[in-house]
Amino acid sequence: MKKPISTESSAGVIAIGDPTILDFDVLTNPKFLRITGKRAGVTDLTIVTGDAEAISFEIHVLYDMDLIRAQLTRIFPNAQIQLSQLREHIVLEGQARSTAQIAQIEQTLEYFIATMQAERKVEEQQSVPQNVLPPSGNNNPDGSTKDDAPGTAYPEVGGVL
Repeated sequence: MKKPISTESSAGVIAIGDPTILDFDVLTNPKFLRITGKRAGVTDLTIVTGDAEAISFEIHVLYDMDLIRAQLTRIFPNAQIQLSQLREHIVLEGQARSTAQIAQIEQTLEYFIATMQAERKVEEQQSVPQNVLPPSGNNNPDGSTKDDAPGTAYPEVGGVL
């Protein structure tokens, strides 16, 4: 901030539209504010300084798409997966070896998102899913590790989680 949020003579006010999306801490220096994302989404943050100056922000908390993409690629190396984010949802597109692998990819992504959100809600003491990732490797539905035959067509992956 260009000037302190609060002074010795007047207190400032900080308001968050949806406190389940982000949290804040006023640091030792009253010009500094630490904002922490709690879950993906969009909310507003309004600061009214001690001298009644109002400042509003629209804050977008996003997933680390590179991390999620890297994890899915590691687990499903033969699938072609594209991810994008639409507000608090992840859009999954691409091709996989079979409809069974599509279900595995979707389930893994759902568990990964749930785990990320649960880790940020420790104060609510939610349980975090355990052993949710399928084993690494080719992940063929029949358990084999053989490579694709040339010209093999794969089903499309798509959906919003």
